[in-house]
Formats: sequence, structure tokens, C-alpha cells
Amino acid sequence: MSQNIIDGIVNGQISKHFVPTPGNIIEMMIKLLGDINPADKILEPSAGYGHIADKLVEKTILRPNQIDVIEPVEDLRKVLHSKGYKLVDYDILK
Repeated sequence: MSQNIIDGIVNGQISKHFVPTPGNIIEMMIKLLGDINPADKILEPSAGYGHIADKLVEKTILRPNQIDVIEPVEDLRKVLHSKGYKLVDYDILK
């Protein structure tokens, strides 16, 4: 996690409710999904800094540009963009 994000959490610029999904939970989620193929549509709503998307790229055949993400926090959107994820919106309710 970048220092800007850590500072943002500490200073209240990023929600105190920001809780990255633990790796073991993500691994369980991926197992439950079963086979993932390139034609599948993947959306990570409220993506944070992309912890779930990162694990999908690491553990499956998906590449970052195949994963849509939504994130309301601008600094976190910048992180997701730098990783190559497809930012589709900033508001999950839209």
C-alpha cells in the first residue's frame, strides 16, 4: 500500500471503513468461482487498491484490462489505473 493511501486513511481522506480483503478470503472466493475464462466479465465494486483484482490476475488467466473496477476514492482510482484495471465508474450505485 502506498504512503499516500496510508496517509489518506490516517488523515480521514480515505474512509476509516477501508478494509482490504484478506488474501485467504480472496483465494477461497476464487476457488468458489471455479474455472474462469477470458470471456467472463469480472467487476470488482469498491475496489480499493485492487487486492481482489490483483489476486485474480495472479491466480487465473485474466489480465488487468479484463477486470472492471469501481472505486469512489480518487487516490485509489489512480492506483487502480496505474495497475491497468478498467475503471468503469466511481459510484457503485450508478
